[in-house]
Amino acid sequence: MKLNLHALTFVILLVFILVSCEESPVEPEATLLTIQEINDNPGYAGFEPEADNYQPDSGVVEEIKNAFLGNAHFFYLFVKPSCTCSGAHKDFPRLVKVFRESGISESYYEIYSMLELSNKHPFADKFTINKLPSFIVMKSGTPVFSILDTLDAFVGRSDSISIEKALLQALRK
Repeated sequence: MKLNLHALTFVILLVFILVSCEESPVEPEATLLTIQEINDNPGYAGFEPEADNYQPDSGVVEEIKNAFLGNAHFFYLFVKPSCTCSGAHKDFPRLVKVFRESGISESYYEIYSMLELSNKHPFADKFTINKLPSFIVMKSGTPVFSILDTLDAFVGRSDSISIEKALLQALRK
């Protein structure tokens, strides 16, 4: 009986140790992606067709070229795969098309794929992501503008603006 009691105590202790050593779930992190990786990801299947179909205002694109300061401006794009976020899913490829036509290369922006708003991202100490997608404009290392917040402010108004006009507003901050 004494042996069984020792064996039972040992088994309980072993189970307790194994259970207490389980790793706690890791909070998912945002994934940095290139345009090529976006194009290769099935969750972003509509990206290139939407970018190809979008025709930004060429006059505004010229103004963006003049307003963009490569030594000061940088962009963080937070996107969600397979997003059908009430039309906002079109804003990401459209913004990239505007970047391309304005001569803003991929070296001036980073794209982070996030499944949820709760995903960790490397800039949590600088700004909060309140919705996906989100496009943050930095100037000299400081967040100065949220492009989609600006677009949202114009929803339902007769004077709505395009993504390129919102970008131009951001660059002028």
